[in-house]
Amino acid sequence: MSALRTSTDRRTFVRATLALAFAGVLVSSPARANPPREEHVARFSLTLVGEDNPIEKCGGSKALEDAIEKRLHRSIFTDADLADSTLVVRAEVNETSRDQWRAQISELARDSQELGQRDVTVRADDCAKGIDTLAVVLAIMVGPPRTIPASIETPAPAPNPAPAPAPETPAPPAPQPSVQSTQARATPRTPASARPEGPSWHVSPLLDFTVGTGVLPGVSWALQGGVVVEPPTRLVYFIGRGAYWPPRSVASVETQPGGHFDRLSLSLLACHEFIPRKPASFALCTGIDGGRLHANAPNLTAGTDVSRLLLDIPLEGRIGLRVGKLGKLDFEPFLAAQIAAVLRRDRFTYRDPSGEQLTLLRPSLIAAQGSVGLVVHFF
Repeated sequence: MSALRTSTDRRTFVRATLALAFAGVLVSSPARANPPREEHVARFSLTLVGEDNPIEKCGGSKALEDAIEKRLHRSIFTDADLADSTLVVRAEVNETSRDQWRAQISELARDSQELGQRDVTVRADDCAKGIDTLAVVLAIMVGPPRTIPASIETPAPAPNPAPAPAPETPAPPAPQPSVQSTQARATPRTPASARPEGPSWHVSPLLDFTVGTGVLPGVSWALQGGVVVEPPTRLVYFIGRGAYWPPRSVASVETQPGGHFDRLSLSLLACHEFIPRKPASFALCTGIDGGRLHANAPNLTAGTDVSRLLLDIPLEGRIGLRVGKLGKLDFEPFLAAQIAAVLRRDRFTYRDPSGEQLTLLRPSLIAAQGSVGLVVHFF
């Protein structure tokens, strides 16, 4: 019995010793840390805020993200929980001009700290133009690829200390960011030509057919060509155009010689829209019209080939209608009616057989004309 009890006690002692040794090994083993995050290019998410945000009606955040990535020629957007920064866009339609958006753009870090903010007003005659202009601004804010340096995750908590814990192994120091990373996080410098500071000017060609009276003999016609210049403000826009009026004839009657008269004119008008272009418009224009009145006739007092200066102040009413688009072209046919006060009215004279000086042609005090034409807008 004594020998059996001794053998049992020895087995119990060995088991207890092995258990204590195994527990000591577990306690002395350092906690396993989570794997570190690798260095990567910054990723973004996009959030739209604000009531009646016009972007929501123009394809929402997806349309804006696609336009930004198209501008940058790379993919930058991901889910919000994986993003390094969030671009927050608050936009509304401008109360004073319905074809403009006012937008506030903020960039927030993962900890919601604001990294930058920008307020812009963009011209948005339609969805495509508004989205594209905002995409340019946001692409400039994002800039070239930013490198996010690798980071060491916090080690997992160690288990409850044993009576004799092994000394903790100190965590390795965090790696210093490389020079490339520091430069990438600096504010990117963007060429001045790519910085859209608000809405831009627009220049659109026009062509029309005009019929008029009061300057050349009888009723005359002309072909006009020019441009419509639209500044960022919608209070006024400008028209510059030139016209050629083909020769009109004065018949020879008894002692009165016949002749041919043609006209070349240049106009510069300032116009104000009383009805904006959505889609019809009405505007009043005024400015200055000048040019050359040319005569080719025998027996004129000043010779057979004579030119005179012509100057008048016009008042013009214009009605336009935007009928539709073809790609990036927006077509606007128009009708215009004009009256003008002629300031410079030189006479073309001749002498009859008795030597008396008579008038062959002199422009009227008031001239009138009507036009039908087309303006082509580019976007």
